[in-house]
Amino acid sequence: MTLQGSKTISFYRGIICENVTIKGDNGPPITAYVAKPSGAGPLPGVVLVHHLPGWSEFYIETVRRFAHHGYLAICANLYERAGQGNPDDVAARVRAEGGISDAQMVGDTEAAVKWMRAQPGHNGKVGVFGSCSGGRHAFI
Repeated sequence: MTLQGSKTISFYRGIICENVTIKGDNGPPITAYVAKPSGAGPLPGVVLVHHLPGWSEFYIETVRRFAHHGYLAICANLYERAGQGNPDDVAARVRAEGGISDAQMVGDTEAAVKWMRAQPGHNGKVGVFGSCSGGRHAFI
Protein backbone atom coordinates (compact mmCIF):
# COMPACT_ATOMS: atom_id res chain seq x y z
CA MET A 1 0.00 0.00 0.00
CA THR A 2 1.27 3.49 -0.77
CA LEU A 3 0.01 6.77 0.56
CA GLN A 4 -0.14 9.47 -2.14
CA GLY A 5 2.95 8.15 -3.87
CA SER A 6 5.02 7.97 -0.69
CA LYS A 7 7.00 4.96 0.50
CA THR A 8 5.40 1.55 0.81
CA ILE A 9 3.91 0.79 4.24
CA SER A 10 3.47 -2.75 5.53
CA PHE A 11 0.70 -2.85 8.11
CA TYR A 12 0.62 -6.59 8.69
CA ARG A 13 4.12 -7.83 9.37
CA GLY A 14 5.17 -11.27 10.41
CA ILE A 15 6.56 -11.20 13.94
CA ILE A 16 8.78 -13.49 15.94
CA CYS A 17 8.02 -13.85 19.67
CA GLU A 18 9.86 -15.69 22.42
CA ASN A 19 10.90 -15.71 26.06
CA VAL A 20 14.55 -14.92 26.72
CA THR A 21 16.60 -14.92 29.90
CA ILE A 22 18.46 -11.75 30.80
CA LYS A 23 20.81 -10.97 33.69
CA GLY A 24 18.68 -8.93 36.08
CA ASP A 25 19.68 -6.42 38.74
CA ASN A 26 22.65 -7.75 40.76
CA GLY A 27 22.95 -10.82 38.54
CA PRO A 28 20.03 -13.24 38.95
CA PRO A 29 18.48 -14.44 35.70
CA ILE A 30 15.01 -13.13 34.90
CA THR A 31 12.66 -13.91 32.05
CA ALA A 32 11.71 -11.34 29.44
CA TYR A 33 9.23 -11.56 26.59
CA VAL A 34 10.51 -10.36 23.23
CA ALA A 35 8.85 -9.71 19.89
CA LYS A 36 10.32 -8.37 16.68
CA PRO A 37 9.20 -7.95 13.11
CA SER A 38 10.51 -10.62 10.77
CA GLY A 39 13.25 -9.23 8.59
CA ALA A 40 16.71 -7.82 9.09
CA GLY A 41 16.02 -4.28 10.24
CA PRO A 42 17.48 -1.89 11.30
CA LEU A 43 14.83 -1.63 13.99
CA PRO A 44 14.23 0.89 16.76
CA GLY A 45 13.58 -0.63 20.17
CA VAL A 46 11.12 -0.19 23.00
CA VAL A 47 11.42 -1.52 26.54
CA LEU A 48 8.07 -2.01 28.24
CA VAL A 49 7.91 -1.67 32.03
CA HIS A 50 4.86 -3.57 33.26
CA HIS A 51 2.29 -2.32 35.76
CA LEU A 52 1.55 -3.65 39.25
CA PRO A 53 -0.76 -6.37 38.01
CA GLY A 54 2.53 -7.73 36.77
CA TRP A 55 3.87 -9.48 33.74
CA SER A 56 0.36 -10.01 32.47
CA GLU A 57 -1.35 -10.80 29.19
CA PHE A 58 -1.82 -7.06 28.59
CA TYR A 59 1.92 -6.42 28.49
CA ILE A 60 2.70 -9.56 26.51
CA GLU A 61 0.16 -8.48 23.89
CA THR A 62 1.50 -4.91 23.93
CA VAL A 63 5.00 -6.23 23.19
CA ARG A 64 3.52 -7.96 20.13
CA ARG A 65 1.72 -4.77 19.07
CA PHE A 66 4.96 -2.78 19.11
CA ALA A 67 6.62 -5.48 16.99
CA HIS A 68 3.69 -5.40 14.59
CA HIS A 69 4.39 -1.69 14.10
CA GLY A 70 8.10 -2.19 13.38
CA TYR A 71 9.83 -2.16 16.78
CA LEU A 72 12.05 -4.65 18.56
CA ALA A 73 10.20 -4.89 21.89
CA ILE A 74 11.01 -6.46 25.25
CA CYS A 75 9.26 -6.64 28.63
CA ALA A 76 11.18 -8.11 31.57
CA ASN A 77 9.33 -9.92 34.34
CA LEU A 78 10.13 -7.49 37.15
CA TYR A 79 8.33 -9.70 39.67
CA GLU A 80 10.09 -12.97 38.84
CA ARG A 81 11.89 -12.98 42.18
CA ALA A 82 8.47 -13.14 43.90
CA GLY A 83 7.79 -16.54 42.30
CA GLN A 84 6.00 -18.10 39.38
CA GLY A 85 2.33 -18.63 38.69
CA ASN A 86 -0.76 -16.64 37.96
CA PRO A 87 0.23 -12.96 37.48
CA ASP A 88 -2.55 -11.87 39.88
CA ASP A 89 -1.16 -14.12 42.64
CA VAL A 90 2.41 -12.99 42.04
CA ALA A 91 1.32 -9.32 42.06
CA ALA A 92 -0.52 -9.91 45.36
CA ARG A 93 2.73 -11.22 46.88
CA VAL A 94 4.63 -8.20 45.53
CA ARG A 95 1.97 -5.83 46.90
CA ALA A 96 2.09 -7.53 50.30
CA GLU A 97 5.86 -6.96 50.39
CA GLY A 98 5.45 -3.26 49.56
CA GLY A 99 6.38 -3.57 45.88
CA ILE A 100 9.81 -3.87 44.35
CA SER A 101 12.55 -1.36 44.99
CA ASP A 102 13.20 1.36 42.45
CA ALA A 103 16.84 0.25 42.33
CA GLN A 104 15.87 -3.32 41.39
CA MET A 105 13.45 -2.07 38.73
CA VAL A 106 16.11 0.23 37.25
CA GLY A 107 18.66 -2.61 37.20
CA ASP A 108 16.23 -5.01 35.53
CA THR A 109 15.20 -2.36 32.98
CA GLU A 110 18.84 -1.56 32.25
CA ALA A 111 19.37 -5.28 31.63
CA ALA A 112 16.54 -5.24 29.08
CA VAL A 113 18.09 -2.21 27.34
CA LYS A 114 21.50 -3.91 27.30
CA TRP A 115 19.98 -7.07 25.81
CA MET A 116 18.25 -5.01 23.13
CA ARG A 117 21.35 -3.07 22.14
CA ALA A 118 23.23 -6.35 21.66
CA GLN A 119 20.74 -7.64 19.09
CA PRO A 120 21.66 -7.72 15.41
CA GLY A 121 19.43 -5.43 13.41
CA HIS A 122 18.82 -2.98 16.28
CA ASN A 123 19.43 0.63 15.20
CA GLY A 124 20.67 1.85 18.62
CA LYS A 125 17.52 3.78 19.52
CA VAL A 126 15.55 2.70 22.62
CA GLY A 127 12.35 4.12 24.07
CA VAL A 128 10.84 3.16 27.43
CA PHE A 129 7.09 2.66 27.84
CA GLY A 130 4.99 1.97 30.91
CA SER A 131 1.49 2.55 32.22
CA CYS A 132 0.15 2.88 35.75
CA SER A 133 3.01 2.03 38.12
CA GLY A 134 5.01 1.07 35.01
CA GLY A 135 4.63 4.68 33.87
CA ARG A 136 6.21 5.86 37.10
CA HIS A 137 8.96 3.31 36.69
CA ALA A 138 9.54 4.28 33.04
CA PHE A 139 9.88 7.92 34.15
CA ILE A 140 12.49 6.95 36.77
